[in-house]
Amino acid sequence: MNDHKKHAKLSASGSHRWLACPGSVLLEADFPEDVVSEYAEYGTAGHELAQICLEKNRPAHLFEGQYLNKTKDFPEGFIVDGEMADAVQTYVDYCNSLGEGEAHIEKRVDFSLYVEEGFGTADFINIKNNEIHVVDLKMGKGVKVNAEWNTQGMLYALGVVWDAKLKDNDLVHIVIVQPRLDHISEWSLTVNELLGWGADHVRPRAEQAWNEEPIFNAGESQCRFCKAKPTCKALAEHSLQTAMDVFTDIPTEGVLKDIHKLSNKELGELLPRVDTLVNWAK
Repeated sequence: MNDHKKHAKLSASGSHRWLACPGSVLLEADFPEDVVSEYAEYGTAGHELAQICLEKNRPAHLFEGQYLNKTKDFPEGFIVDGEMADAVQTYVDYCNSLGEGEAHIEKRVDFSLYVEEGFGTADFINIKNNEIHVVDLKMGKGVKVNAEWNTQGMLYALGVVWDAKLKDNDLVHIVIVQPRLDHISEWSLTVNELLGWGADHVRPRAEQAWNEEPIFNAGESQCRFCKAKPTCKALAEHSLQTAMDVFTDIPTEGVLKDIHKLSNKELGELLPRVDTLVNWAK
């Protein structure tokens, strides 16, 4: 496997952001590439091990002590220790449990019918007579990733569903295997639902992203890792509006203890919105 998977401008891995805020693509274009992180490269090493295990039908623990994913930034690579082997074996066991079918490992998929120049690399795909499984290995243990409406997996599915010759009511299964969080998430939709999402949701937003005057839609989730957030006018306006909305009903006079009269429900609604404001201010 190459040192790094090649990414398109409108990548599947970044689709959550550009589908929510097409304008982010235009603003991020002026920023340099991300600095290669140790966490990302560790994940790539885990994927490399998974590919070897699936292709050679070997258990992950057989490779303990070996070093994988040696790059310019990490010339020694990453050792396959017990934790990595356990994680990868969980993923390999899941893929093998899908049984007979047309299996594809590290499969390049093309979804340019919906996203100009759109392509990506799916970790594992299993195609059967009336269903497909798109399985994504996540080696991280920070943020738990769920399969429901996972746009990365759905775009990969769009890239293979035409060739799979499935009927409208056949099923597409999106699966996230995140072993280091002991987390496997599965979600299913019909082929017809997937194609409708591609035509009605993905294509118009992808077209907006390429537009010189795209639509901006600020929000906590899509802005969290956006490179352009420090200077984005849409996020500034969103954050200031959040401040106005959030603090309108909070007591501004009297002693501090008055604030603690907020109910648990009000606090629960308040805190996530304050996070948006604080993150922007920082």
